[in-house]
Amino acid sequence: MTYPKAVKSLAVVAAQRGIRLFVYDVGPLRWPVYQGTAFLGEGASVHWAENCQLQSRYQAFQMTWKAGRYLTHKELLALFLQDEYLPYLRLYGAEKQWDMLVCGNWTLDELSMGRRTIPELLCAAQEVYGNRFWFRPDPGDLFHADFGLPEERVDWGKPNVLSLARSRHVAANYGNILADALLWGATVHCMESKWHLYDWCVPSIQDSIKTPASDEAMNFYFLSFLVPMELATTDRYVRWRLSNPEEPAIYQRHLRHYLARYGLDLSLLNLTPEESLAQILTARNAPAEFAATLMREEGESLEDYWKRAETLAAYQRPETTEERVSRARTEAHNARLSAAAAETRARNAGLRADTAEAETRDARLRTEAAEAEARNAW
Repeated sequence: MTYPKAVKSLAVVAAQRGIRLFVYDVGPLRWPVYQGTAFLGEGASVHWAENCQLQSRYQAFQMTWKAGRYLTHKELLALFLQDEYLPYLRLYGAEKQWDMLVCGNWTLDELSMGRRTIPELLCAAQEVYGNRFWFRPDPGDLFHADFGLPEERVDWGKPNVLSLARSRHVAANYGNILADALLWGATVHCMESKWHLYDWCVPSIQDSIKTPASDEAMNFYFLSFLVPMELATTDRYVRWRLSNPEEPAIYQRHLRHYLARYGLDLSLLNLTPEESLAQILTARNAPAEFAATLMREEGESLEDYWKRAETLAAYQRPETTEERVSRARTEAHNARLSAAAAETRARNAGLRADTAEAETRDARLRTEAAEAEARNAW
């Protein structure tokens, strides 16, 4: 297994020795907002963001998956969102505030690879939406450029789930945020034809058609194509992937892994979406109200509605009995360690004091000896 940027240097050696080469990288859903995902693909020419065999694997999945319904976008979000961000589930399907959200990329990457630049994308958005678009810079962009846009239209610092939930359209040259946007049901515009999700996006900002990714596509992408981070680097899982399992087997293994976190299993697929979502929330010890979209109150302005929506993540779900026991045990263990460390420090301090006292005695004896020698010299 190797990281994509190391593929070229290893490909020749691997080919000469008949070694299968797997490419590993962090996937688009990441901590702290989501359960972590990874990409794992085989082939010296594979790069997960571009030539990653997404479409060929999707076709194989479509041909071989025969087992019932797919999870809805909302059920997928209920599985992937971390506890702190689970309240944002109520914003799926909420009334939109922004017509267009333009997402930036890492500037140096664009310049070094000759990609379309962010100013070009912003100009295209300006032509279609006038001043009715917002800009979200890449968090990793060293320059933190706002490209001269008014401060109120630059989306700094807030969780991207909040930005995606309030946007009808999301555009980027390329980037992980496009996958998030598809999951949140936005119309997604991708300008980079080599990007792996290009075929599931609208290629031009000028096209305002609504083309949400299907439940089937999203199930394949998030539950088969992407790998749970905890599995991706385990020897057992990698050896299993070496056995060339079919796409439905990969899908089921990943889904079982996510469901097992909450004590659930594949029987969830036999329920209606509403029943399934309720079970997921119950298993996560979350309020049932999270299943309902946050509605705009009578007389409430759209701006005030979204200000209220921003407070949703203040929720902290209560601890389960198992978590309380685990936390108490951890605290007791840490207290024992602290007590042992304090005892060790006290012991060491006592030894240092004894050493200092002995050194003082020795110095006093040497002083007395020197004085006696000086007297004898007279």
